[in-house]
Amino acid sequence: MDDGAGQAAQGAPARTRHWLLALLRRRFVKALMVANLVALLLLPLRETGWLQGLELSAYDTLVTFFAGLRRVAGKRPRGAGGHHGSGH
Repeated sequence: MDDGAGQAAQGAPARTRHWLLALLRRRFVKALMVANLVALLLLPLRETGWLQGLELSAYDTLVTFFAGLRRVAGKRPRGAGGHHGSGH
């Protein structure tokens, strides 16, 4: 192997390392990595059913909250009586 090819081969890992370090300094890349780690941890827990109670509780809270918002805005909840036809 001649000297130029040997130096180029040795410089490639250094350039790659520099590129990876520069990439890891970006906030978007860090956020993407954290989001993937969270998904990696939560998916098996959800698959085994360990999060079902928490999910149902959160769903009930959201439904109650949005039902309250509809009531405050003066709108009837869906299916709460009243005639929605053409007036016949």
